[in-house]
Amino acid sequence: MGMRKQKNLRLRSDVLDQFTTIVSVLGLRQEDAAEQALYEWTQRNKAEAQKRLDLYAERGVEINLESCNVNIAILQKTDVILAKEQLKHLLEKYEIAEEGYERTGQKLALLKNLQKIRPILVRTRDPELAQLVETVTKTLEAPAE
Repeated sequence: MGMRKQKNLRLRSDVLDQFTTIVSVLGLRQEDAAEQALYEWTQRNKAEAQKRLDLYAERGVEINLESCNVNIAILQKTDVILAKEQLKHLLEKYEIAEEGYERTGQKLALLKNLQKIRPILVRTRDPELAQLVETVTKTLEAPAE
């Protein structure tokens, strides 16, 4: 027997009452009766569903998953733009910060954001972002003046 999943459905009360009564009279478990009914229904309707899919195929209607990739690409591009702007802003603040607590705080902010941005860089392989991350890394590694 296959893996079990739970599906909650809203049914008309009269249908549910009849189902409950009949299952009880027959001495069956509700899960078994419902599974049998759904199995029989899918077997009866499988051919009709296939016909409808074939009709769409004949009309030249295609199911295109490329639109999902476009949305992902847009989200990745947005991530890259935000990451670059954030790094540039924090780098500017770090470079003008005076030595001491202010500079240490800016360095910590840069390090924290680098940790968040590296996965974006790995995922997108954006060359500008890679260059900016390298610049920030070198700036942070440079000895204090």
